[in-house]
Amino acid sequence: MLHLETAQLKKYLPAILIANALVVSLLICFAGSRGYFSTVQELILDNVQGLRSRISPPPPADVAIIGISDQTFREEEFRKPFLLWHKDLAALVGGMQAAGAKVIGLDFLLPDVLFDDYVPGYSKVWLKAILKSKMSGTPVVTGFMDLGSSVIAPHSYFLQALGKNNCGYFNLTTDDDGVIRRQNLWIKNGEGKVIDSFSLAALKAAGIKIENLPHQLRINYRPESHFKIFEFAEITRRIKDNDLEYLRKNFANKIVFVGAMDIRNQDRHPTPLFNFTERKSRKSPGVLIQAQILETMLDDQHFQDLSQLQKWGTIFLLALLASGLVVLAPPKLTFIWAPLLIVGYITASGYAFFNYTVLPAASGSFAIVLSYILSILLKEGVLSAEQRRLKKIFQRYLPASVAESLLEQNDADFFKGDYRRLCILFSDVRSFTTYSENRSPREIVNRLNRYFESMAEIVNNHGGVVDKFIGDGLLAFFGVLDSDTSPSMSGVKAAMEMQQTLIELNREWTNAGEVEFRIGIGLHTGDVMVGNIGSKYKAEFTVIGDAVNLASRLESMTKTVGASILVSEAVQEDIKDLVEVESCGKVKIKGRKEEYVYAVRENMFNTEEK
Repeated sequence: MLHLETAQLKKYLPAILIANALVVSLLICFAGSRGYFSTVQELILDNVQGLRSRISPPPPADVAIIGISDQTFREEEFRKPFLLWHKDLAALVGGMQAAGAKVIGLDFLLPDVLFDDYVPGYSKVWLKAILKSKMSGTPVVTGFMDLGSSVIAPHSYFLQALGKNNCGYFNLTTDDDGVIRRQNLWIKNGEGKVIDSFSLAALKAAGIKIENLPHQLRINYRPESHFKIFEFAEITRRIKDNDLEYLRKNFANKIVFVGAMDIRNQDRHPTPLFNFTERKSRKSPGVLIQAQILETMLDDQHFQDLSQLQKWGTIFLLALLASGLVVLAPPKLTFIWAPLLIVGYITASGYAFFNYTVLPAASGSFAIVLSYILSILLKEGVLSAEQRRLKKIFQRYLPASVAESLLEQNDADFFKGDYRRLCILFSDVRSFTTYSENRSPREIVNRLNRYFESMAEIVNNHGGVVDKFIGDGLLAFFGVLDSDTSPSMSGVKAAMEMQQTLIELNREWTNAGEVEFRIGIGLHTGDVMVGNIGSKYKAEFTVIGDAVNLASRLESMTKTVGASILVSEAVQEDIKDLVEVESCGKVKIKGRKEEYVYAVRENMFNTEEK
């Protein structure tokens, strides 16, 4: 296709880019506000976070986990209901206090009733352990479960012993797909009181203050191997053996979380560590997720989501970039840019995520795709409209098929030209100089336009091309179309019809009191160069060659031999079996040797000198 990008797309470029980017960004932001991209967005970030947790080793954990796993349940002394573990758990609290732990976080519900009538001294065991640890500077933190319609919390005796604010809520914040990716650090109860989550309560109990914690924290997951996980049964044995050296080595100045990790435990949840991977069915124990939340709060940096304005701006810029690449890129590379831009943006999103900034990876990628498609449609629409406009203009001078052929040419082929055998037609108005002396330019132009419009239509109807109008003269050629098997015949038919049409025009002008036109026509068939001649600033679809000169000389001779249509010997050879002609003999032609010329009999008349 003849490239129109340089002229037309420069003209429409700002409007195309801005309009397209605005429409795309508004559509994408509206869809994003309805949550249409959230699932894809989180799956992308899940994979990035899984990769991040493996290639970016975090510092040593500040949390130690004592897990109650299947190994502990297989021990003989722990084959009993969990409610009857109160002495073992109380001993564990005492052992952690002796080891110098900062805080003991019990990630399970303490009893909401007292069992002293069934197990004498049950409550005293718990209360004594909690109070003793608290007084020694190692507070115990536990939690409650908010079920929406009801709350399951420890008995008030235990809450009093724990102390104010040392009981947070265990509820984890779950995304729509069930994956734990973020955690609400506090909630407000019905009375408007702020209640901390279990992990935040443990952080505060340890005396650690973190500034600017968000209400909803995106969890910066570490690999499970990051945390030291100790078996409950093993630690209770160490406590019984009074192995303080081991205990202090592993738990001194640590926040210790205690919770169930056995396979039958219901407190297990999908996390980004395993979601959308080969181990996506694997779930993380709640106590481990609580440790991940606590470690995230202790980070120097926290994940920052973009504001709505920043998201819109990012999507707008991506749409603008995608649109610009489609409009400005070479056509052969158009279909490469979108995949490259998407890969580049997702890579940039991953890099930003590594640096604690969450970019709209999914909606941004969709913006690129949508902008890419709309830009192609807009670009083709602009070019098609411009091509139709140019085709209309070209068809004023060329047959429709020639105009279409020109528009389909490559830029590199536009000025090459073609060597063809064509029939060249020259026509000229007799005595036009005398006619124009006493008339205004407007009147002359109107008369010529009426004349040329009729003549050009005849040429086009016979498959010819009007090359140019030279004053009152006309240059045309036949045979440029592949379907034209006899350019000489087409040229002669056009010449004969031009003379017949002129008779009708003269009748019209005579009735209007105007003088008549008389024309002479010369035709010659020969080899010429046809194509676009000129430069990138101005070009003409024209013919060049000696055959053009001979046709012009024949037209000039019509007034001396008294014929309205003169043809060369080459034309006569082509039409002799179809059109009756009369030989004018061998005639001396200006600037050439003598040539045989022939007059078309049907159009013989005397003419006056110009």
